Amino acid sequence: MIKLTSVCKSFDGRDVLRDFSLSVAEGERVCLKGVSGCGKTTVIRLLAGLEQPDSGSIELAGQPKLSMIFQENRLLPWKSAIDNITVAGADADTAMDYLERLGLGGEQHKLPCELSGGMRRRVAIARALANPGDLFLLDEPIQGLDDGTAGKVLEVMAKALEGRTVILVSHDDDEISALAQRVVEMAPVEQKQ
Repeated sequence: MIKLTSVCKSFDGRDVLRDFSLSVAEGERVCLKGVSGCGKTTVIRLLAGLEQPDSGSIELAGQPKLSMIFQENRLLPWKSAIDNITVAGADADTAMDYLERLGLGGEQHKLPCELSGGMRRRVAIARALANPGDLFLLDEPIQGLDDGTAGKVLEVMAKALEGRTVILVSHDDDEISALAQRVVEMAPVEQKQ
C-alpha cells in the first residue's frame, strides 16, 4: 500500500505539488498523466526517496524493494548490456532472457556507446524487469522507441508487471492502456502571487 497525504513540494520558490494525495493498493497499476511540469516525475522521485516533501506524508508498506526506469537510461558506460542488468542483482540467465525478449539477443556484450538510443532504452527496461521489486516506478519507459518496437516491449512489460504494484508516468495512450489499470490526471499548481 502506498499513501501520499497532502504532499507539498516546491523548487526555487515554485510550487510543483500542493496538497497532493494519492493511495495505491498492493498490486494496482496507476498512471500519472498530465502536462509537463505538473509534478509527475516529482511524485516518482519522492516515492523513490530521491526527494523529500516540504510537508505532508508518504507511507510505503514496509521497506519495499524498488525497480525503477528513469526518464534517462542511467546505464553504466563501462559495463556491457548484460552487466548493466546483473549489476543490480539479476542472474545472467534472467538478464539474457529479458534481453532476448526485448529483441537484444546477440547484443549482450556491447557497451552502451555501441548501442542505439532505442537499444539502450531496452537495456534499461530489461534491468528493471530482471530485478523485480515490490514497487515499480516507471517514468516514461518507452520514450524514444519506434512504434513497432514499443508495441513488442509493451507486451513483455505487461506480462512481467502482472500483479505488481506500479506507478507509471506517461503521455502515451498505448503505454497507458497496456500497463495501467487507473489513470490519475494531474494539473499544474496555480502559483501564488
